[in-house]
Amino acid sequence: MYEHEMDDYFVDENFEFNTSINKILDQEVEKRLGERIENYQEAIDRDKRSQKTISDLRNEMHKIRLDFDAAEKTFKKKVLTKH
Repeated sequence: MYEHEMDDYFVDENFEFNTSINKILDQEVEKRLGERIENYQEAIDRDKRSQKTISDLRNEMHKIRLDFDAAEKTFKKKVLTKH
């Protein structure tokens, strides 16, 4: 019975080669995935900075608009009171 079981046992002669190739492929996948994650994080960081810049510029535009409206109101008041 033991002898029959040994005849059915198959040893893959390429086992070490396949294992090495799989290890290399795993490393490459991990490397590429790591690069993509890093690039994704950089994109998120750039987007956050861009959103902050946009918000700051909108606030500045609003302030300038208020200053302009006040200056226009003052100008019209002075022009109308001179005539």
